[in-house]
Amino acid sequence: MHSFFDGKNLYTCGYNHRYVGDKYEPAPFIAKYNIVEEELKWYKVIEDVRGWAYSVLLKKGKVIIAGFSAPGNGFLICLSENGDFLWGYITPNCLYGLLDLGDEILAYGSSQAILFKENGKVVKSLFSKSKTP
Repeated sequence: MHSFFDGKNLYTCGYNHRYVGDKYEPAPFIAKYNIVEEELKWYKVIEDVRGWAYSVLLKKGKVIIAGFSAPGNGFLICLSENGDFLWGYITPNCLYGLLDLGDEILAYGSSQAILFKENGKVVKSLFSKSKTP
């Protein structure tokens, strides 16, 4: 679970389990809690992804979430501050973190790094495969 605090609101992400068919599957979530008013503003489960949300970042009014999507991919999802879906995509490998680099955002994870704008436009994507002898 990871959180981001903007001085008034706490954005937190993680996962819970949902029962699908005859087994439990992880479902990533993101929530916005207003610390000042002590009120949960919204809570979203990312229904189309089976996995974990590892990192959250607030940038120019956009909530960006990175994580793992089974069977071994990653994901980037962007919501508005109101929790509305703006954009998202699946990545080749799991993403563990997000860094605000000013004009751009760096998502990084298992053998990959993606540099992108808050509107989702990818500036550069690096992917490496490990070779075992």
